[in-house]
Amino acid sequence: MFKIKKAVKLLALVLTLLLSTSLFASNVNCSTTSPDHNTNASGGISILGVSPPSAAVNLNNGAMRFSGTAEVSTLYTDNYFTGKSTVSYNISNYSKYQLTVKLYKQGSSFAVSTTTISSGATVTSAFSGLSASSNYYLSFSAPSNFSGSVY
Repeated sequence: MFKIKKAVKLLALVLTLLLSTSLFASNVNCSTTSPDHNTNASGGISILGVSPPSAAVNLNNGAMRFSGTAEVSTLYTDNYFTGKSTVSYNISNYSKYQLTVKLYKQGSSFAVSTTTISSGATVTSAFSGLSASSNYYLSFSAPSNFSGSVY
């Protein structure tokens, strides 16, 4: 009977670790909450996250770096980025799975652009035709293990 209880406790611990998206993750400027789903139309009230995005990073002042790891949840950049009509990016995929990265404009439910990064690959490219005065953010499909920057 003692061995069964011990096995059940171990199984519960393993399942908890497997289903957790951030227990041991070192997500930098990424979270499981989309920036567009944090606030209501009047702003300031958190619906799904603990707070709305803290800022929009102006890429004219420097690059915005990010990284993340998730087993089952889509990750999003914590902040919007703005300031350029062509935004270059460099993203490395460390996962054994392909990574789908989507660019969204604030307020839109539809991706402006989608790119897929093969397992173990690094992609350097650019999103063009953007509005320099609009806010944008990225989503990263799960499972994921990546790092990169927009500039």
